[in-house]
Amino acid sequence: LYTARSPAWHDPRQQGGPTRTVRRVSRVGLVSVLVLAVTDAYAGVLHLDDPAMLGTTPYGRTLGLKLVLVAAVLGLAAFNRWVLLPRLVTRGGTRVFGQVMELEALLLILVFAATGVLTTSPLPHA
Repeated sequence: LYTARSPAWHDPRQQGGPTRTVRRVSRVGLVSVLVLAVTDAYAGVLHLDDPAMLGTTPYGRTLGLKLVLVAAVLGLAAFNRWVLLPRLVTRGGTRVFGQVMELEALLLILVFAATGVLTTSPLPHA
């Protein structure tokens, strides 16, 4: 969220600084969200004895929602990194880029909220 709202985007003295920052944040974020996806998939295999439990138990529904949110974050991050960032470097357009980054941040907050619900939910097995 800080990167999306950074005043550096509007500072003409910053030559390439914001895009370097976004590339760095993109790499760290990609690894982090991929780790989330892998650990969530593992939690599903570990705690859900039957794939149908993904939709029939509160734990399964929350885990499914979290997986969907993580997939949405990955999709937005990929769009930002490989579509909007190159356009930003060549043509400007910081407003749309910042808006997509803000949406990514909101989705990540929802991922954290779903994680909180998962950690306090009873497991669907004994």
